[in-house]
Amino acid sequence: MNNIGPVIVLIFVFALALLLLRHLQARALHRERLMAIEKGVDIKPIMLNAMPAFSHRLYLLRGLLWLFGGAGLMVALLLVAPLMANHDDEPQWNLEQKLRRGRHLTELGATPAQIEAMEKEIDRNHRARPDPRDARMMGLVPMFVGVAYLIFFAVEEFRVRRQPPA
Repeated sequence: MNNIGPVIVLIFVFALALLLLRHLQARALHRERLMAIEKGVDIKPIMLNAMPAFSHRLYLLRGLLWLFGGAGLMVALLLVAPLMANHDDEPQWNLEQKLRRGRHLTELGATPAQIEAMEKEIDRNHRARPDPRDARMMGLVPMFVGVAYLIFFAVEEFRVRRQPPA
């Protein structure tokens, strides 16, 4: 779990690089249009090539990408969760180990009440640790984003089909 910081930083840097590239592309297109206007060239072909017609079907693609991306994240986290759990420092206390520890504490001079209090504290601390399998629920966020896109697509598809042909 300690190694997730660099991954988040890399994702953030990658997203910033994509945004920068998109900005530079839009700036180059803008310069191209300005140069065409200065030379008196018709810019309609440039404008038609630059901006694709809007289609609500794009939201179907986005919705499916987000939905299956979230599902994939959930599956990946489910498979990685056992690796994230550090079982070395949290021993499973079975009855034999508890008896052995109780005998040892009795030899050291602990009273039965103190031993019972220690056992309860150990059990309470063990149960209070978060289960790494719960991390898979982070996949619900992109899944719900995908569902929202799919709902928008369905509403737009219904609206477009109800419109009379032009």
